Amino acid sequence: MGNGFVELDVDSVYTAGGGVTDRSTQAGSHARGLVGHIEAAHSLVGHPEVRSALSELTAGVRDPAAKLPGLITAIGHGVSATAAVARDSDIEGARAVRQATAPLTHLTTKVQRSINPDRA
Repeated sequence: MGNGFVELDVDSVYTAGGGVTDRSTQAGSHARGLVGHIEAAHSLVGHPEVRSALSELTAGVRDPAAKLPGLITAIGHGVSATAAVARDSDIEGARAVRQATAPLTHLTTKVQRSINPDRA
């Protein structure tokens, strides 16, 4: 990165995004399991203060647990989209360089001539 450029393996980043997205279903299952275990503990506990605390915990965890799969999917899609943006930017940058240097191509024939024709 010291040269001002960032190396990026677009295919690997895109694949990683898909891998993150693939984990959303499993993460959702684990999150629902957590809520279920808290609810099960609530039904088993007899002490009113502990039951109250478990009720509050369930209320605080249920909504984030339900949102978790969608958030993980969005993160995975974001990673994959980053790879696509990087690829598209690289293509656009190469096109811009070609356009900028196209008017100078006639000069390259002069530069490519042998400086010392006896050694050619």
